[in-house]
Amino acid sequence: MALLHSRRFIHCTARRLTRHKVDADGLPLAPTWSVHSLLNTSSPSTAPSLISNDQLDHLFRLSQLRPPKDKADRTQLAQDMDDLTRFIHSIQQKDFGNTEPVTHIWQASTGMTLRSDDKENADKVKGTALLDNAKQTVNPFYTVKGQHQEE
Repeated sequence: MALLHSRRFIHCTARRLTRHKVDADGLPLAPTWSVHSLLNTSSPSTAPSLISNDQLDHLFRLSQLRPPKDKADRTQLAQDMDDLTRFIHSIQQKDFGNTEPVTHIWQASTGMTLRSDDKENADKVKGTALLDNAKQTVNPFYTVKGQHQEE
């Protein structure tokens, strides 16, 4: 019975892979999907804009970026932001039940590798406290006289 299931799995997998051209390792030669397939495909004329010009200018000021001078570029940017906003809204409306949020990028069973504290050298002076013993400092840096002096 297990042999029948494994043959069925191999057959189904092979059929799925033949939809796209693949290399010798079975990896697709071209992308099989795009993030655009996740975005709302409604045309800009049918859907009202979610971001105003004032809000777009405010975002540019906050991010310290220059807004595009070309009106077509600005319109395209506003449309892209509208699509992303609609995508986020569609995710926020989903009911995920009692699904716990992911808090780590690794599995919970993996655990973290922690450094071991050096208990023998715990009394040694470290960090910026070492600057207290320096002859010359400028802000949080040691200064050393060298051959090249500022003129």
